[in-house]
Amino acid sequence: MAHPDSVMQLRRATGLPVNACKQILEGAEPDLHAKIVDAMESQSDSQLFHDPIEDDPTFAEILAAAADLELSDRPRGIGFCHQYWAVKKRILKEQYDVNWLTPREMNPWITFD
Repeated sequence: MAHPDSVMQLRRATGLPVNACKQILEGAEPDLHAKIVDAMESQSDSQLFHDPIEDDPTFAEILAAAADLELSDRPRGIGFCHQYWAVKKRILKEQYDVNWLTPREMNPWITFD
């Protein structure tokens, strides 16, 4: 069950209805739930959450370059972000054992193109 304070914090951050915030938090896997709660606390000035690992200077270079080489020859049009995030997620897991969550995973209430 989602903690009422977390539900209200997500409501304030996103403007979503209380029931939608409750469903998001209760339906999230434990890792996602923890990262959304962490993001709400550390990224309160943003309406778009990112995985808190992106704020760790240890991973800054790795995260910035993770998918750039593999996708350098692909056109960057509509839907490219999903390809980019999938490749980045795979590389980070396979090469660095980092469980990075994409912007889509961190913001399930937003539709990305």
